[in-house]
Amino acid sequence: MQTIRQGRKVGTPSFQKKLKTDLKSVSVTIRENKSLKKNQKMVRVLRAIFVFSFKTRMIERILQK
Repeated sequence: MQTIRQGRKVGTPSFQKKLKTDLKSVSVTIRENKSLKKNQKMVRVLRAIFVFSFKTRMIERILQK
């Protein structure tokens, strides 16, 4: 049997259970990343709008002084 760095044997049920949960979480994160890529464009647009509005506000403040 192979042993992992923590010294646990791969064949033990607790380790197999942990492996399954890890795989589940990995697949979930992959799914989230796929949706993130779609959302990133929106985020970029929103961020650009926010930065633009922030800069215009700063310029207005400077002009008022």
